[in-house]
Formats: sequence, C-alpha cells, structure tokens
Amino acid sequence: MNAVEKTGAGDTFEGCALDFVLEYGINGFDESKLTELLDFANAGAAIITTRKGALKVMPDKMEIARILNKK
Repeated sequence: MNAVEKTGAGDTFEGCALDFVLEYGINGFDESKLTELLDFANAGAAIITTRKGALKVMPDKMEIARILNKK
C-alpha cells in the first residue's frame, strides 16, 4: 500500500476501535483481544491513507478483514 494522504487516519482508527468495542464488548478484555482491536483499527487507518478524502472513502469491515487475512 502506498500512502497518498493522512486525512482521516486518526478518525478511522478511533472509529474502528469503537466499532470493535461495541461489537465484542469491553468486559473480559485481555491482551489478545486488545491486540485484535489494535490490528483492526490500524488496518482501517492504513487503508484510508491510500485514498484521497476522508468520510466517503472509509473502508468497511469486509475490506479490513481482507487486509488482515493477508498477513
């Protein structure tokens, strides 16, 4: 991936982290779940830096999952 713009990277990271917590909850969070959250949020933020703009080009969960499965 080649970054072209950093606009929206922080917002995407925070949105992905919040989405993760809303989906899985925060009770019983351990190091493994935190690593999963950070991987998800970082992947989302990395994707958006490859696009011009911010809100309209945010990645969806399926796109993030595809990136994470390529590790």
